[in-house]
Amino acid sequence: MMNRMRVPQTYYWRDSPVHRVDPRVKLGLLVLYTVVLFVVSTWRGMSVLVLALALVLVASRLPGGMLARNLIPLYVLMLFALVCNALSFAPEAAATYGLGGTSAGVFENAAPVALFAGLWFTPAGLVRALFYCVRILAMVLASLVVAYSTPATRLTEGFAWFIRPLEHVRVPVDDIAVTFTLALRFIPLAFEELQLVKLAQMARGAEFGIGGLWKRVSAWAPVMIPWLVGLYRRATRIATAMDVRAYGLGEARTSLQSLALRRADVGILAAGIALLCFTLIAFA
Repeated sequence: MMNRMRVPQTYYWRDSPVHRVDPRVKLGLLVLYTVVLFVVSTWRGMSVLVLALALVLVASRLPGGMLARNLIPLYVLMLFALVCNALSFAPEAAATYGLGGTSAGVFENAAPVALFAGLWFTPAGLVRALFYCVRILAMVLASLVVAYSTPATRLTEGFAWFIRPLEHVRVPVDDIAVTFTLALRFIPLAFEELQLVKLAQMARGAEFGIGGLWKRVSAWAPVMIPWLVGLYRRATRIATAMDVRAYGLGEARTSLQSLALRRADVGILAAGIALLCFTLIAFA
């Protein structure tokens, strides 16, 4: 059986309260949540933020397995950070400087443990690194929730609304929004095209994942070249379609569905801001 490449998605439909929230509210709360994540330096504050994110994940009804698979590269980086900060050849320096003043909790004054050949295990360094890993994981998960619960067109409309004041200094806001939309749309299309080219090469006898490192890398050359050519052709067709439709000649662009805040959106925005301000004041 031929291996099929997993095509990433930029939107996953669910009938959930999170999916119905206005994209401007999602983007605004995401920015505020990220700022508070990097300001809070105690485990109590981080626990509040993680708990709030967990409630949003449950309310979004997004598949947990899909989110977990998309975070696999992040797991590798987190493991590397944990190992590098837990082991040290100079435990005194690690205990003195720490990681940006982040609290190590009850392990703040834990004594280092000697291992071998001058290598020491520092519990405080491990806990501080774990704090940073949780911070980055929460930030990425929050971004994924916003991306998966919002269609690309609505997401770009919300983004364009935030940067609309830049039109007064002649910034092409509509062009930036269209470029953002095309980029989001091209992500799954590019992976689908890559999958088709790979399957076509496998049908011609190409073998992937067999042999040494150089042979495995070389096996992808017949895939990457036609894939890139196909992407350029697709981009040319899109540019031609936009040109024949006189894109850029009109002074103003309209949208099929205009953004409108509901009472529920205002309530969610107020509750989110209140929670983030409370966390920032009480646990910063």
